[in-house]
Amino acid sequence: MANETKTGKSKAVATAAGAEAEGFTARGFIQIKIKEEIFELRGVVGGYLRVEYHEPFESALELGNFASIIGDVASALGVKDGKKFGDDLEEKIKALEGTPVAGVVAKLLNAPLKITDLLIDTRAGGTYQFGFGVDLSGAGIKVGELELHAFGMLFTYSGEA
Repeated sequence: MANETKTGKSKAVATAAGAEAEGFTARGFIQIKIKEEIFELRGVVGGYLRVEYHEPFESALELGNFASIIGDVASALGVKDGKKFGDDLEEKIKALEGTPVAGVVAKLLNAPLKITDLLIDTRAGGTYQFGFGVDLSGAGIKVGELELHAFGMLFTYSGEA
């Protein structure tokens, strides 16, 4: 039997099953901290755990801009020296100054990033998702009458082949 809980502002949902047997239930929680906001995800734990967060782009948690967090993101993804990675990227971007793409690159790097999706599902090798959106509404990136407002991506990793 699954359990779903929505907590506070986070609107995070936790679902888990497998621990209810012969009148025994084990309930638990995990807490994650993102930009000073604590997300508490609750559910039934045992057999497997599934916790997730999904929020529409307009109300998703804003992390800051790409330029300010690139080193942290690189470290979180396993890059040995995330700060050096960020510094190297910044040097490559500075080398673009004076080229036609320099303005667009600067707008992308200064656009706010939002977390739209997080998922941890420990069943069958594990499934993990991370979704984000980039808010370009104030960037003024236009081609004729077309203006790029936002874009997003959802990455899913599954341990099962």
